[in-house]
Amino acid sequence: QMAFMLGRMLSSSGLVEENDLPATLQGIVTRPTDDVAWSRRQLAGGLLHGLPTDVRERVLARLNEVHGTDDFAWLLKLCPFNRSTWRRVDALEQKAQDRYWSDVATESLFEDPDEQNEAVERLLKAQRPRAAFATAHVFLERIRPEVLYRVLSELPKKSDEPQDRYAPGQHDLEQAFIRLAKTGIFSMDQLAMLEFVYMDVLSRPGGRDYGLPNLGKYVQAHPEFFVQAIIWNYRRDDGQSDPPELQVPPGQAQDLAQKGYKLIENLEHIPGQNERGELEADRLVAWIRSVRGACADLGRLEVADLSIGKLLSVAPVGQDGIWPCEAVRQVLEELHSTDMVQGVRTGRYNARGPVWRGEGGDQERVLATEYLEWSEALQYSHPFVAGELLRNMAKRYEHEAAGHDARARVRRRARD
Repeated sequence: QMAFMLGRMLSSSGLVEENDLPATLQGIVTRPTDDVAWSRRQLAGGLLHGLPTDVRERVLARLNEVHGTDDFAWLLKLCPFNRSTWRRVDALEQKAQDRYWSDVATESLFEDPDEQNEAVERLLKAQRPRAAFATAHVFLERIRPEVLYRVLSELPKKSDEPQDRYAPGQHDLEQAFIRLAKTGIFSMDQLAMLEFVYMDVLSRPGGRDYGLPNLGKYVQAHPEFFVQAIIWNYRRDDGQSDPPELQVPPGQAQDLAQKGYKLIENLEHIPGQNERGELEADRLVAWIRSVRGACADLGRLEVADLSIGKLLSVAPVGQDGIWPCEAVRQVLEELHSTDMVQGVRTGRYNARGPVWRGEGGDQERVLATEYLEWSEALQYSHPFVAGELLRNMAKRYEHEAAGHDARARVRRRARD
C-alpha cells in the first residue's frame, strides 16, 4: 500500500513529464521477477491510477505501440478497473483478454451504476462469480435484479477462483436475498431453490435478517420435497429398495444426506398456513398425512414422524398463553404419534441452546414449572399432548434441576 500511495503522489507531483511517463512505467514494470516485484507493481499501479484519464489514455496508447500483447495485457491489470480500461482489453487477442479477466483485481466503488453492472457481468462471463459478488455487494441496490440473481446462482458452483479470495460474507449474502425478494419479479419457486442452495448461510447463528421464507412456503406447497429430504437423510427400515426414480446415486449420497438433514433441521415455517399467515389445523393435518403416507410406503414412517415433530417444535404459544399453539396441539392429539411427540420434545429442547448458568438448577425449575402448568391446563382437552409432551418436558427439566443442585452442593463443599 505504501508503494501504491507513493505512485499516486508521483503522478500528481508533476515530477515526471507526460512524455517521460511511458519510459518510466516501462522501467518499473518490465516483467519484474525479483524480491521487490510486488512493490514495483504497486508503484506502477499507483502511478497509473493517479493520472488524469486523458493523460493515462495517451500514455497507454504509446505503451501499446512498444509492448507485445501479453505484456500490455499485464500492464492493463495495473490500471483502474473501469470501462476505459476494459475497452482497451477488448481490442486485444482473445487469449490476452482471458488472461486479463482471469485474475484482474476488482473494485466495488463506481460512480456509474451501469459501469458497475457491466463489471459484474464481465466477471460472470469470465467465470469469476466470487469477484462479481465482491464488485456488487457494496451497492446492491444498483445491481439489476436479474444480474444479482445470476451472481447468486453461480456462486455455489465450482470454479477456478481461489477460495481465500473475495469470500462472500454472511451479512452481504443475506442483504442480497433481501434485495431480490423486494423486487417482486422472482417467483416463490425461484427464490426457494436459491434459499435451498444457501441454507448453510441463511440459517447460520448470528444472521437472521432473512431466513428461509420462500423455502418454507415451497415445502408447504410441495410436501413431496420434504419426503425427498427424508429419503436423502434416512434409510428404509424394512429392508426393501426404493423405486429407481427415488434412489440416490452412490457418488451423491453423502452430499444429499447433508442437504436433507439441513432442510429438516432449519425449516421454521410450519405448513398449513393460509394467505394471511394463520395456521389452520385442517391444512396442517392434510400436509402431515401426505408426508406420512408417502414415507410409510417407503419404509420411513418412524423417521418421518420424528422429522415432522422437529418442524412442529417451532410452534408459537397459543392465544390462550399455552404452548404449543391451538392448531399444533389439535393435530398432535388427533394423530396420537409418540414418535412425532418425541421429535417435538427433542426440537424444543435443542432450541434452548447454550445458557448462562447460575448456581444450582433454578433455571430448569422455572421451565419445569411452566411446562407442568401447561400440562395441567390441557389434561382434559388434550390429554395426549398434556402427558406425552408437556409433562415429559417438565420431568426432564426437573431431573436436570436436581442434577445441577447436586453439582452445586459438591462445589460448595469443595470450597469450604
